[in-house]
Amino acid sequence: MRSIIGIVFGVALLWYAFNWDTGSVNTVQELHADGVKVAGEVVAVQEVERTRRTGGRRSRRTEEYTVRCPEIAFRLDGERRTFVERADCDRLEVGDRVTVMYAAARPWAPRLDSEAVIGDEKATNRSRWVMVGLGGLFVLVSGLGLFNRLRRFVANWGS
Repeated sequence: MRSIIGIVFGVALLWYAFNWDTGSVNTVQELHADGVKVAGEVVAVQEVERTRRTGGRRSRRTEEYTVRCPEIAFRLDGERRTFVERADCDRLEVGDRVTVMYAAARPWAPRLDSEAVIGDEKATNRSRWVMVGLGGLFVLVSGLGLFNRLRRFVANWGS
């Protein structure tokens, strides 16, 4: 039973890792290669609460802090659109001019063209590959355990 649960858990991890954000977010590399770049402007700054864990194993504590994320406006087919970029906070002020990227096929998921957004995506990709590794490990180990149990069951069945 444990082997089957391990396989199901591993497959769920793999499924989640490969379907993570695929419906709503374009990768920054795709946007740099094939995306549309337009001028944008910071129209507001929103305060967003975040938490951070600090300390070691014995002195771990959680602290809350506030960041100021820019709300960016740009024009798409003559219509004004806005979005909040949560990957590049505490840097831009109201009135700053920026470059916005979006995919022509999916204009509802724009991103800010900045180094912080690229860094955020790299961290997300690392997390994704950790999940792929863990999911594969669960499937492999649980599959071997199930194979061993079935092999012993077949060997003992005839005797």
